[in-house]
Amino acid sequence: MFALAGMSGAQRASGDAWSAVRAGKKPSPYYGLQGSLVCVKPLARQISVFNGPLDGERPLLTFGPSGDRVWLWDPRRTESLSVRLEDVIVTEAWQGDCG
Repeated sequence: MFALAGMSGAQRASGDAWSAVRAGKKPSPYYGLQGSLVCVKPLARQISVFNGPLDGERPLLTFGPSGDRVWLWDPRRTESLSVRLEDVIVTEAWQGDCG
């Protein structure tokens, strides 16, 4: 019963985060995790993107770097993507916009 309640809460929280990011808003924290809307600009024309391609035109959600990579979530896609930190410039999205 407790596991089911926990899963339901997590599913609701992820849906709320998805809706906030799609609207260009920073999602609410969840159990100490705070995501940030960022703009990601490649430093070269061709970079390696795990689960790419990288679209630098709209804000993406991140929970910060992990080692030498940053993991990003685009609410319009079903998979997260990742790039090496040395290949990109990551800046905070201004009012939910990268333009």
